[in-house]
Amino acid sequence: MGKLKAGTSQIVITPPIGTYMAGYVFRTGKSLGVHDEIYAKTLVLDDGKEKIVIVSLDLIGLDRNTVLKIREEVEKLGIKAENLIIANSHTHGSPNTLIQAVAQGFDWPVNSEYVKALPSYIVGGVKQALINLKEARIGFGKGRVEGITVNRRHPKGPVDPELNLAKIESIDGNTMACLINYACHPITLGGQNMLLTADYVYYLSELIHKYEPKALTFFLNGACGDINPFDWYFGNPKPKYKHSYKSSKRFGYSIGGEAIKVLENIDTEEEVNLKIKSERIKLEKRKPPSVEEAERLVREALKRGKRFDKERWDDEDHVCNIRSKYSLEYDIYFAEQVLGIAKQGSGYLETEIFCFTLNDLAMVALPGEPFVELGLEIKRKSGFKDTFVIGYSNEYIGYVPTSKAVEEAGYLWKDSPAELMYGATLPSSILSKDGGELMVSKALEILKGLT
Repeated sequence: MGKLKAGTSQIVITPPIGTYMAGYVFRTGKSLGVHDEIYAKTLVLDDGKEKIVIVSLDLIGLDRNTVLKIREEVEKLGIKAENLIIANSHTHGSPNTLIQAVAQGFDWPVNSEYVKALPSYIVGGVKQALINLKEARIGFGKGRVEGITVNRRHPKGPVDPELNLAKIESIDGNTMACLINYACHPITLGGQNMLLTADYVYYLSELIHKYEPKALTFFLNGACGDINPFDWYFGNPKPKYKHSYKSSKRFGYSIGGEAIKVLENIDTEEEVNLKIKSERIKLEKRKPPSVEEAERLVREALKRGKRFDKERWDDEDHVCNIRSKYSLEYDIYFAEQVLGIAKQGSGYLETEIFCFTLNDLAMVALPGEPFVELGLEIKRKSGFKDTFVIGYSNEYIGYVPTSKAVEEAGYLWKDSPAELMYGATLPSSILSKDGGELMVSKALEILKGLT
């Protein structure tokens, strides 16, 4: 046990207007403005023996090469690579930063120069947080925010309404930072939006700032590969709310209101014990069709329709119905991605799982977009009083479905019902059907070693 020191920083990483936006395939236009700043926020925790660095980004995700560059520079600051967690919020209002796509068959417009500059900004934030280290206290709490999320593949399926929080305060009692872990896709704004934004995370942070004006809010998204806001399940003919900033505020304030109640009742302590461990895991890829078969799928799709040629969605478009409205355009997109995967061939994907514990808290950082059932399983079996399961961590590897989801959806997107396809079939997930369960087993194995 040692006395805690903590340091924070906040760096603006908003790109110039006119950058390509992320998240929605059928939004090819460039950003037209900035609704709210895009941030890189850094928290350093130090118990005298170990340092853990958490970087929260208002970004869709990062490719492996970019993550490696960040780690390389952070190591020069005396921080071990395995002690760095990069947590992307996955907002669909961010600039596109996924240069090294999971599949190479589709020409997704990216902001190469912006991505090249990101490591220097992020590492600069880490430097500032290290400079700001001071004696601190930490505590944990949890609440529930129910009725604002839905399983987008099965409207009566599982969600994770648990809201996990960590509160860091200075010795004199001022709140320095709050970490908020909740599971939901940040897509309250649709493909009509052309303004850079953190989505509902902006409104969540805004509300917390009103309550704790000196604190930084770190949003750590959960296992939400199959979780959408409100009643926005795939195929819902009449969603209750449209994509809008009003919907974004409604959602963000719902989480923020509960967070404030929990924060008020968190007791903090200065004696802490940090334990950190990460391990690489080799996951089998799903065997793709042959290149010849994939080329045939592309030809067939192009005969039936044409590529999406608009800069953004129509005003009435909604995530609930976008797949059915543009089914032919999606067929072309998916077929070209399958062709890219076929050219890469089968084999294995190597990635990493990061875990750290702090007294009665465990944090598990998973890559890609894990389905909610996987996060719930880790929470049930972690053995810790409080468990943060963080999705979209470090490198992006695509969707991480459950074996059940893969079995019910089928092999290729075209073989699956539209509401079950996304995230479970090739090409949106390139993992074999048991990849998600293997990640859960590895995470629990690491946590067991940290007890």
